[in-house]
Parts: sequence; C-alpha cells; structure tokens
Amino acid sequence: MKNTNFRHFLKHCVLGITIFALVLAFAGCGQKGSVSTPSGTHTDSKISGTGSANYVEGAERTKGGEVVNVVTAFNGFFAPKSQTTAMDVCWPALETLGYQTADGVWKPKLAESWEIDSDKFTVTLHIRKGVKFHNGDTFDAKDVEWTLSVRNTYGTASNIGSPVSIKATDDYTVVVTYKSFSLDYLNWLLPQFMYSKDTFDEKGENWVINNIVGTGPYKMKEYIPDDHLTYVRADSYWGDKTAYVDTFTWRVIPDTTAQVAAFMNGEISRLSAPNATALKLLESKGYKGVEAGALAGMQFYIMPITLDTTSPLSKKEVRQAIYTYGIDWDAMASSLGGGTYYHTDAYGVTGNPYYTKDLEFTNGPDYAKAKKLLADAGYPNGFSTKLYYGTGGQFVGSDAIATYAQAELAKIGVTVECVPLDPTVLQNDYMKGKVAKSGMLIGGTYFTPLQTQRLNQMHSPNGTMSGVMTYSDKLLELFNKIGAAKTQEDQNKALRDFVVQYVQVDSNYWPVYNSRTVEFYQKWTHYSGNARIGNAGFDPFEIWVDKH
Repeated sequence: MKNTNFRHFLKHCVLGITIFALVLAFAGCGQKGSVSTPSGTHTDSKISGTGSANYVEGAERTKGGEVVNVVTAFNGFFAPKSQTTAMDVCWPALETLGYQTADGVWKPKLAESWEIDSDKFTVTLHIRKGVKFHNGDTFDAKDVEWTLSVRNTYGTASNIGSPVSIKATDDYTVVVTYKSFSLDYLNWLLPQFMYSKDTFDEKGENWVINNIVGTGPYKMKEYIPDDHLTYVRADSYWGDKTAYVDTFTWRVIPDTTAQVAAFMNGEISRLSAPNATALKLLESKGYKGVEAGALAGMQFYIMPITLDTTSPLSKKEVRQAIYTYGIDWDAMASSLGGGTYYHTDAYGVTGNPYYTKDLEFTNGPDYAKAKKLLADAGYPNGFSTKLYYGTGGQFVGSDAIATYAQAELAKIGVTVECVPLDPTVLQNDYMKGKVAKSGMLIGGTYFTPLQTQRLNQMHSPNGTMSGVMTYSDKLLELFNKIGAAKTQEDQNKALRDFVVQYVQVDSNYWPVYNSRTVEFYQKWTHYSGNARIGNAGFDPFEIWVDKH
C-alpha cells in the first residue's frame, strides 16, 4: 500500500449549488414598485433539456432589449489567475481560444486553428489576426502566452493541464508543451478567456480587477461593486456577426429569497439553481425549468480518513459495509433535495462519457447485513468515530448530510460525532491530513465537461484528497492507465475500472448525491442549444429577447 501525501490545494473553479432558504411567502416580497408576475407563463412543469423553456428551433431572433442576470456578489475579474468569476459574468466581453458545439466538437474562436503532436506532447495554436481589444490593444501571441503562463504559475496550473512550457514562437503562434500525452489538450486550452498583457503592464492588477478589457461583442459600460455590472454592444467587434441583445446587466442580490422574488416579479431574466422548494414554487406559478448541461454538476461525498492503520475505517471491509449496506443513499438524496438531487455510485455526474449503468451497485440499505459485516471485521458492537464538515461557502448543505449520516449509522451500531469546521480549516488542515488521522469528512466537487480534470485535481495520488487516504497499488495502476489512454474509448474504460476500484472495492470514496442545476428563464428570454461555450460561460450571439 502506498500512503501518498498532499502537495497542492487547488481552488475550485465554481462554487457550485446555492441552497435557497425560502422562509418567506413570496407574495409581497418584491421590491417597491416592482411589477406583478408575468402573465402567459408556461403551464407545462416538465424540465426541458435544451434551450430556453419557450425556445422553438428556427424561431425569428429579434434584436434589442436587455438581459438581466443576478449574482450574490462579485469576486474580482482577474481571470488569468482564476477564471471563476469570468465564467459567471465576463463572457459577453471576454472570448476564448475556441468554442465547443453541443455535440462536443471544438471550433475556432481567437485561435484560428491548432495542431497536436502526440509524440512531442505539444499543441501549436495559430492565433487569429486582425483582432483588437476594446481599448485598441492588438491581440496576438504574446497575450496568449502571458494569459496561459499566469494561470500556469499562480496555482491553477492543473486547470490547463500543467504544461511544462508555453512559448510564443512568432506574433501569431504559441506552442504549449506537456510532459505526457493526453486526450484533454484541447479541453484544457481552448475554453480559456484571453486578456491583454499590455493593459495589465500599463494599468496594473488593481485596475484590471475592476475593469474588464476583452475582445468580445460587448464591452463593459459600468461596474459598481456590490450593486451592478453592465455591458453594451461593442461597435468595434472584430467578427462579422451582430449580437442581438443591446445590454447585459448583472444585479447583485445577496439574499437568495429576494432573488426568487425578483425573478417572479419580472425584474431579472434568468434564475439559476433553486432548491427543491423554490423549484416546486416556480413550477406551480407556470415557469418551466431548464436543466443545465448533463456533463456539469455538483457532487457531495463522504471520504473515510484512513491514515491511522489501527482505526476501524482503515479496514476495507468496514468501509464496504458502511457504504454498500449501512446508509440509505437514495432516501438521503430525496429527503434533502427532492427532485433536484440524485444518488449515483459513480465518481462525478452521470453525463460523463465513461459512465454506464453497470457502475451502479448499491440497492438500498441492509442494516442487518451491514452489522454482520462489521462483526466479521472485528466490530460486533460497532465503534465510534467523527464526521467533519464545513459550515459555509461551497460546503453549504454539509450539515444536513452529516445529521442524516449520523442517524443512519446509529442503526448499525456506529456512533458518529458531527464536527462543524470553518471551511478554510477543513480545506487547509483536515483535507491535508494534518489533524485527523481517522474519521470521515464531507466534501463537494463541481464537475465540468472535462471528465478527468477534477479527478486529477482532487483524487489523484497528488491531488487534494490524497492527504487523507491510502492509495492502493491497484488503484494507482488503474489511475495511470487513465493518463496513458490514447483514445477516448480507452480512457472511458480506464475511468470505469478506476471508479469501480475507488468506490466499490477500496471504498475510499462515498458519493452522497449529485445536484442538478435547473435554470428558469422569463418567457421573453431565449437562448439556443448552442449558447454554452464548453465550461466557459455562454455565447452571447445565441441569446435574444422579445419586446415586453
């Protein structure tokens, strides 16, 4: 057995699912002077899979109008360091090297073309000529080299695959070199937003944090921290398309109950990720939800800490007894999330290419069998342990998971003490194995369409969670096969084999539930099935609004 140590803690790119505290009646919750709930909303309550709730393929796209989005807060825009906020609010102004169609094919954007040399482990990017930033700066290879290099040195290198070198070989060519072959080269590089090196050198980081300078079809008009961010159409846009919407605005509404009320009052165009209570309320009012891309979503999990070889959880048989028979996972998902949560026995979301139904192996709890397996492992009277969880941020909802797991494990004689922790302490100390050598902890990971990204960041031998587990020789062997795969088919098979070993055999990872991201759009707001650009925001050309 190989006991691996944690090296780098990598920031999550997306905070994930917001838990709405709907404690107020929505009648009368709107702001003073707001309008009533729009009439003519849809009566079909089924969740749509593609496009807005009232999108019709081939419908005429009207020009003009405003799209109003809502956020709880702005977190700064210097995305070469961390693309998190840019993914959420900067996509009208910033552009990526490439964009991904609904069928997963990458198309040129700021990179006109690219070549992959599988033997030299290089990606050669040919940069589009004639592109300028909104302030007049010329976009060329130096901006690509600089943007990617900042990402590579700041601590988010794994988001672009941790290249060993990034070099502009002329004004419009950049060569990115990796230490080994991967099927994910394009998935790492093409979704990255590009920034002006000249602007940063001239203005400095503090200015860039509050001023978005991009190449996109919209430019920033006004940014008032803690209030709003507004974009208007950029007349100098380099492309030959004309965007439909006149203005994109983000309003800051910290209180999530007020967000729902504002949506129902017609003040905002789009509402993302309501919980089960809000979802049912909106559907009862005639709104039709749209489920976000199947390849993305949040998965909460429990990880047993196996560093103390004398603890019960260090025994594989104990972990198997708890996960396979000791907790009613499906009931937990249903109880905590209603129709918005679902349990799966796979690492990640079910939309990932490697996923097949044969990965599912738990069939509901069998408390008697769990007790027998614990007795066979040497614990006929059960044992006591601790369950650590974060109290905010991306760990919102962990307290409910902890309480549910505590009640379930009591049924098989396992006494659990739930220990709440500050999220920073949980991440920097407990997830690194610095404090607790046994017990369990609750985490949450937001998965993107790049199916190996979170595995490498979080659960590889050098990932975040390796600090609390023992990586078996077999698991390490299977992990290495994932990276060595030369075809998507081989990678999918290696991932399935790894997940079986990780979840079912070694039982070092216990998926709790996945969250579906459901979005609601006003009846006058439309977007096509091609609106999303991979995991980097939306395509503003694929969004339009009706007059209302």
